[in-house]
Amino acid sequence: MTTKPLITLGLTAFNAQDTIEGAIKSAKAQTYKNTEIVIVDDCSTDSTWDMIQKLAKKDKTLRVFQNVKNMGVAGTRNRIIHEAKGDFLCFFDDDDESLPDRVALQLKRITTYENEFASGTPVVCHSARTQIYPDGTSRIEHTVGTLKGVAPHGKAVARRILVGTPLHDGYGSLATCAQMARLSTYKLFMFDPDFERSEDTDFNVRAALFGAHFVGIDTPLVTQKMSFGSEKTLCKEFEFSHRLINKHAAKIKDWADLDFVRKWAEVKFIYLSQGKGAFLKKLIPLFLRYPIHVLKRLFWARQSASFLAHQSRFHKAMEEK
Repeated sequence: MTTKPLITLGLTAFNAQDTIEGAIKSAKAQTYKNTEIVIVDDCSTDSTWDMIQKLAKKDKTLRVFQNVKNMGVAGTRNRIIHEAKGDFLCFFDDDDESLPDRVALQLKRITTYENEFASGTPVVCHSARTQIYPDGTSRIEHTVGTLKGVAPHGKAVARRILVGTPLHDGYGSLATCAQMARLSTYKLFMFDPDFERSEDTDFNVRAALFGAHFVGIDTPLVTQKMSFGSEKTLCKEFEFSHRLINKHAAKIKDWADLDFVRKWAEVKFIYLSQGKGAFLKKLIPLFLRYPIHVLKRLFWARQSASFLAHQSRFHKAMEEK
């Protein structure tokens, strides 16, 4: 009889007093039972930590920790990796809830793929997720690697992320809130603590450059509540998207014009923050300088139109609040 592997369910927590209990309940409700739940609070300033401690007193299966100082999401994920005892690690966010069969399905996807295609190479699994916005609207954010056969892997995935090059079965999100992999994979790459945002993107780029395979499940197993937060502003997103570009500039130069990649990130920021008028005003001179590059990016971005529209409304609502 094969022993079922232990899976660590890792929850980051920060100022989530309204949602943390639901996130923990969704972890407890998983149909796959050989799990441990590790929760790390990142020095919340509301009642989140008190709530976590009260829940842990009632439920001894919860392993709870609090950072000595605020570490940001990357540092908090690294703390979870350090504390984890499982063979696999599945991340949960403090404002999300997962379907009961999420862990079981992701484990099956990883182990089946490893046996058929991976040959010892790291495998990272994401599921699609349902995003619920504060205005009540919702959308499904798909992920990569959901088709049969060999999944997107290696430098092609890094190129897709960094410069937008199309990739078969390679369209979709790679968010950590819907991510699972072997603990050894996380220990190999860790998260860069210098990234307050885009830490998941940087993780995936580095894993891809190492040769990792990215498998996915097209069923939305995670419900992501798009909550407001000071760490989620467009300015923060823009700052760390540029930091990502600068960190991987040498590799980007192998595939694309670095100046254009930087300017395209700026154009995207203007679209999200200032609307179509300002976007077009910035786009026209960029088109005159890089006509082919701009046309390619606009063509490739068609599948992102729904996501960008929702993100624009979300950030405008957050600024108004």
